[in-house]
Amino acid sequence: MFALATILILSLIGATVLLSTSTRYGGSMNTGGWQEALPAAEAGADVGLTNCRWTTWMAGGVTKGFDTSNGWSLVYPNPPQNSANVTYTSPLGYSYTLPAQYTLPTLQQIGQGSVQTWAKVVVDGPPSLIDSQGNQWFRIRSTGYASLPGHARISTDTRSDRNALVSDTLRKFSFNIDRFTHAALTTPQTTRAIEVMAQPQTPFGAAIIANSSLKAVNSGYIVDSFDSRDPTKSTNGQYDPAKAQQNGNIYANFNSPFAPANLSGTINGNVYTEGSSINLTGTISGTTNYNSADNFTPPVLAPNWTLSMISPNPGGGGAYQAGTVASPTYYITSGAGNVTINPPAGGVAGSVNIWFTDDFAGSVTVPVGVTVKIWLGGAMKTPNVTNLNNNASYLQFYGISSVLNQKIETKDTTGYYAMIYAPNAQIKTGAGDIYGSIVGNNVNIKNSIHYDQAFASIGGIAIDYGRASWVEDPR
Repeated sequence: MFALATILILSLIGATVLLSTSTRYGGSMNTGGWQEALPAAEAGADVGLTNCRWTTWMAGGVTKGFDTSNGWSLVYPNPPQNSANVTYTSPLGYSYTLPAQYTLPTLQQIGQGSVQTWAKVVVDGPPSLIDSQGNQWFRIRSTGYASLPGHARISTDTRSDRNALVSDTLRKFSFNIDRFTHAALTTPQTTRAIEVMAQPQTPFGAAIIANSSLKAVNSGYIVDSFDSRDPTKSTNGQYDPAKAQQNGNIYANFNSPFAPANLSGTINGNVYTEGSSINLTGTISGTTNYNSADNFTPPVLAPNWTLSMISPNPGGGGAYQAGTVASPTYYITSGAGNVTINPPAGGVAGSVNIWFTDDFAGSVTVPVGVTVKIWLGGAMKTPNVTNLNNNASYLQFYGISSVLNQKIETKDTTGYYAMIYAPNAQIKTGAGDIYGSIVGNNVNIKNSIHYDQAFASIGGIAIDYGRASWVEDPR
């Protein structure tokens, strides 16, 4: 009897140790699965960001962002909070509807922790995420899943350790019921969710960007910067030589021993090339990097405006009527004509878009408070520019990249307030100072360029998307 009692006691002790060890081991495996759910969530966020980028610059038969043929589907009838199904038209001319969702393929893996991971990503772009410049931001919500091995039970530590109980609650273990759909589960799982805000990257991120050649050999010219948003870096929002900054950066996106970057004068900023040398007869205040240009300059496509959007041409030298920022006007016209703009009624800020289908050689007058965006379907020959805002962001030129041998020239003037984005064009500036930004293929600069650092967040088209924030959602 004594021997039997001893065996019973030892068996109970062994069973207790085995139960405690197995449940703690299971808890450790569950924790490992929870850790592996995060990379799955990050992978889903990367897929969402990639598709945001595809809405701006993938063309010619390449997979389009949020395309239903590529596995995306509408989030209906339960879109994310503060969002609803909205159809958009991308700069590439195709339509997509958000919120959209995508489920990543399940990955099989070996080792401790989870044996399967996958993710579900939802992307939406509600009107509340359109910024003051009309650029659409995207919200990417990705939930990473990991299966949990072993029995559908929690660690026994939660019974005695309050911290363990809180930790397991945070880790969102779902043993029998899916916490999101409330459906029964055959395999326990855990989830982690992250939210990424995708910010549009606009064309004007530097003072000068040249894709094939750069010539700036006027010994008296200056490339520098100011910030119209900061009174310590500008005066009443205007360039002030006494407050000039050293962010007048230059990018030479080419690598050719036969076409080096020729620079003179004073460059208060950094110079980046893709491997080409620099013929320098002036000074550079910042760094010079010969292997890091590659500043992204995607092509400008012809506008994809629908007929219902386009306003009748004014004709006979009449003025173009600006709409509001929320409801701009659109014009398509040909021939060289002068551009004068009537602002919207009521003294509100205005916006107008004009597409010249061939050469443009007229004058441009921009009234106060109106943003004018002009697409160039041909050459632009030294127009006279009067920008009454004295701010280049109110006048933006876009050279359509399909135009062969496109040439753009600016007029000699004392103050040229405009921004030019024409990545396939030959651009030649006049003798007057430019308060703006130049992006072209072959760029020839004659005089000073003063770059407003506020330009980095504005522009008529989003050319790319990048992460503005990354947070883990603990809910």
